[in-house]
Amino acid sequence: MRVLIIDDHEDTRALLNSTLLGTCSTVITEQACGSSQAIEMLINDTVGFNLIISDFEMPDGSGLAVLNYLESVGNQVPVILFTGWPFGSNEFRRFEFVTFIEKTDYDGLKRAISALLPSQAYFPQPMGSTTLKVAP
Repeated sequence: MRVLIIDDHEDTRALLNSTLLGTCSTVITEQACGSSQAIEMLINDTVGFNLIISDFEMPDGSGLAVLNYLESVGNQVPVILFTGWPFGSNEFRRFEFVTFIEKTDYDGLKRAISALLPSQAYFPQPMGSTTLKVAP
């Protein structure tokens, strides 16, 4: 299983990486330090991701740019927006494939990861194909 971690803070990426490794022994993580790098990785990816975990506010842009890109290519890989920003805006709620978790809710993050990652090994689909759709 492949997971893309997007966050501008190295310590948060390390925390997410260790959390994922503790949740699923077959996980392979890729990391991006911002939305621009993440979108470039998604464009060039030929294998596909099972899950994307992204911060919202980053110096080079936002998680919204990643969500807009995913929506534009018709992909619905599950995304966890793991952030300190509140989500009252309906603009974010339009993304049916997104789960919102506040950075202070570490237990909620672990529950979301467990719910979104398949319990058995599975071959990811490339970014242009249809994948699991998860409601928030």
